Amino acid sequence: HYSSLYRHQDRQASKTTNRQEDRFARNKEEIHRQASTSIDFWPSEWSSTRCPLVGQKDEQLHNKLTIILTGLAGCALLASGISLAPPGTLALTLCLGALLLGLSVIDFRTLTLPDTLTASTVLLGILMVWLTRPEAWRAHLIGGLVGYGILVMVELGYRHLRGKDGLGRGDAKLLGALGVWTGWAGLAPIMLVASASALVGVIGLSALGIRKVDAD
Repeated sequence: HYSSLYRHQDRQASKTTNRQEDRFARNKEEIHRQASTSIDFWPSEWSSTRCPLVGQKDEQLHNKLTIILTGLAGCALLASGISLAPPGTLALTLCLGALLLGLSVIDFRTLTLPDTLTASTVLLGILMVWLTRPEAWRAHLIGGLVGYGILVMVELGYRHLRGKDGLGRGDAKLLGALGVWTGWAGLAPIMLVASASALVGVIGLSALGIRKVDAD
């Protein structure tokens, strides 16, 4: 009797989990469809796009968090650009920071990285190399190609091993764009900082109850 009861409870729990996963997948597909036709930087009370990671209850908290983090990141961007940009590259550095800030906000809200902004980052990097260090163009070209190739291999390898996507192609494109800026020697520090930041972000979202952490 108890065994049958436990099996019934397990089936019910499995059905509930499957329904939740299906609902999440549909919401994510809708977000990606909307993001493919428009760029949404700001919270949902200013637009119709909702973040697929949060429910209705958490939307207000998520909106406030987006505004606060965007403001802090903008201030940090301005301060670091003024104090750390190499001579003659302040305008280019601030433009790069603005593009990365926009990409971060969009990725946070829609789990997408628009090709338009990523391509703009690449073009801006090419302009920076041409204006400030044309003699090092080979290192920057290698950085772009290797940065893109590394994450494409990770993406395809994960899909082959797990049978599902674990990394979007937009991440590979963005790392390639940053490789154009830094050259191949800057890829390792970028990946280290990005991995650490992602870990801290996921832990923070989990602590706030916005996102659940699983084995993947």
